[in-house]
Amino acid sequence: MKNKIPSSQLADSAKVAFLLNLYNAQAYMKLFDERTREIVMRSGWFEGRQINTSAFQEMALNEGYFWFDKADQLLTEFGNLKILFNTTVGVDETAHFDAIKAMRDIDPKWIKESYFLRIDSKRLCPIGQAYSNHMTLMVDTEGDIYGGYDDFLCLVGRDVQEALTAICANKKFPELP
Repeated sequence: MKNKIPSSQLADSAKVAFLLNLYNAQAYMKLFDERTREIVMRSGWFEGRQINTSAFQEMALNEGYFWFDKADQLLTEFGNLKILFNTTVGVDETAHFDAIKAMRDIDPKWIKESYFLRIDSKRLCPIGQAYSNHMTLMVDTEGDIYGGYDDFLCLVGRDVQEALTAICANKKFPELP
């Protein structure tokens, strides 16, 4: 004879599952502040967005860059998004996660020789650009987002949400030595 779960326990289980799903969705949406979430959603991002990253991976490996889980995860969710926004100081700006364009537009020596050494030899993969393509965005194996423009290098955020919030707010980033 099979053990039956009383209907009251099933109802309780369903309530718990519903509340956990609701909590997880709300926690996920809080990763962006309200203004940034509105900007990225207007640009085509949505919870659960997934794209194929094989073209990004192929380009990265062909150009001699590293490809790792954090790059793949970030570009699966944000790849090919073009984000148009008005900064908090009233300037129209763009950022994008077209890793192929970012890889084509930067001299690889900056990443492989200069930036690499300045951040304790962490592996970097170009993932996009910000500020009208002047700053190349890169992710490391921990998920930290860096920005580089020629010999200028900065930490933009500890994850993509923090980085996008800072970019959309036109935050000034201190240069890394």
